[in-house]
Order: sequence, then C-alpha cells, then structure tokens
Amino acid sequence: MKNQIKLLTILFASTVILTASNCKESIKAPEYIGSKNLKLDALSLTGGAIKTELEFNNVNNFGISVKETDLKIYIENEYLADAQQTSEIRVPANRHFMFPMVAKFNPSTILPKVLMWGGKKTLNYRIEGTAKVGKAGVFIKVPVKVSDVYKL
Repeated sequence: MKNQIKLLTILFASTVILTASNCKESIKAPEYIGSKNLKLDALSLTGGAIKTELEFNNVNNFGISVKETDLKIYIENEYLADAQQTSEIRVPANRHFMFPMVAKFNPSTILPKVLMWGGKKTLNYRIEGTAKVGKAGVFIKVPVKVSDVYKL
C-alpha cells in the first residue's frame, strides 16, 4: 500500500512538473499596440500620479492572466516613475485588451524635466520592466519593453 501511494505521488508530481514546463514554453508575451487615456491623476507637493491604459494583443490561442508588474517609465530617456500592478487581469485568447497603469512620481524631481519638454510637440516614452503572465496557475516572468511617441 505504501509503495502504491509513493508511486501515485511520484506520478502526480511528474505530471505537474511536465505540465508546468510545457506551459512555460508555450506562453507568449502579449504584443504592445499603443496607449490611450493618459491623464494626470493626482498632484501635490509630496507626490503625483499619472494614469494611462496600455493596449496589448494576446497572441496566444488560449486565455492568459497578467499580474504583478514592476515597471519603470522614462520620458525623453529620463526616468520619471515606477508603476506596479498587483491585481490579476484575465485576458481571452487572441484578443486585444487594455491594461490600466498608474505611475507614481515625485513632483520636485520631475519639474525641471517638464520645463525642458515645454516647447515640444511630441514626447518619446518607454516602459521597461517585468510582468507575470500565465495560465492555469502557472506564471512566468516576461520582460516588458514598450516605446512610443506621445503627441501633446
């Protein structure tokens, strides 16, 4: 009886490990499409926040979940803010989806940069970091590298 339980445990563990390794290799990172609805959400002497929605396409033939992002935002190659997202977003297979993002920043460090950007009609921005993407409870950390131009 003990040998049967050990055998079942080994088979179950092997199945879970094989499934997890197959999931890891088959999950593709979503493709970036663009951003929408950029707005200043809060501003005070001690802190500020910018909200936007990043549009992606789930290129997988199955639904995925995106969670636990850790992102850094740069404008004109100058560091602006960090953005973390801890809630999980479920995305259907082969669909576009909007990813809400809030970036918190320190106004005193960004004010000189904003003054430099004042006369520009466009700003180059990039977002770099990681996100956990997965299915069926198996998540992998994927790199996030997005760059775009924002028209003022």
